Amino acid sequence: MRRRGSEVHPAAAAALVRRAAACCCALLLGASGCAPGINWRLDPYDRVQADAARDGKLTFVYFREWADPDCTEFEEFVLKDPAVRKATTALYCVPLSYHWDQPLAEKLGVSDVPAVAVLDTDGRVLMRLSGKISKDLLLQELARVQRRPPASQTAPGTG
Repeated sequence: MRRRGSEVHPAAAAALVRRAAACCCALLLGASGCAPGINWRLDPYDRVQADAARDGKLTFVYFREWADPDCTEFEEFVLKDPAVRKATTALYCVPLSYHWDQPLAEKLGVSDVPAVAVLDTDGRVLMRLSGKISKDLLLQELARVQRRPPASQTAPGTG
């Protein structure tokens, strides 16, 4: 219960909205079966990225719009493919709503859906694809970024 005269800090309110949106996305993903077989982490993005940094893993971020037929097609014909599921097993995968997570999408250079990005342990974008993404292109780019040495092993100025 709030005390009389107390205000909710805007940053706290925004964090609460983001957390609620993440919970809604998790429920929707569970109900819709968004690309079963991919090990989606349904925690908020910040937590997934922090876990990836701690564990030395890359983060696979998928931005979608729930009513967009291109996103549904991408999930059905690309993300559900056994080769794509296998290529993402070593990654920390997080699905996000483009609408609710638009500030993060813009920060990562995403302006269209469906979109995927792979981030290193420092949160730098290693790969970004959007629009009509073929299975072959996604697999090629996932293989490329997974061959890179970890950021800690990259010489200064080459990463």
